[in-house]
Amino acid sequence: MAENNGGVLTEQHLGLFGSIVQWFAQYELTIQRAIAEIMKTELPSVVVLTRELDFMQKRAALLDLIKVRRVPY
Repeated sequence: MAENNGGVLTEQHLGLFGSIVQWFAQYELTIQRAIAEIMKTELPSVVVLTRELDFMQKRAALLDLIKVRRVPY
């Protein structure tokens, strides 16, 4: 990667940003896995059903599902 002469962004900054994005995506997938497990269905079905939802909507759906299914947490 070419060095940035302005000194604002470095390879380390970009690497750390990439790590944050990757962990966030993993967290979002964990929410979808939990929904699939609670619903006793396949993960791909949940991914398709929740693809239009943003992160907060997926989180809210999981929390609502936990209340309806009376999953202890």
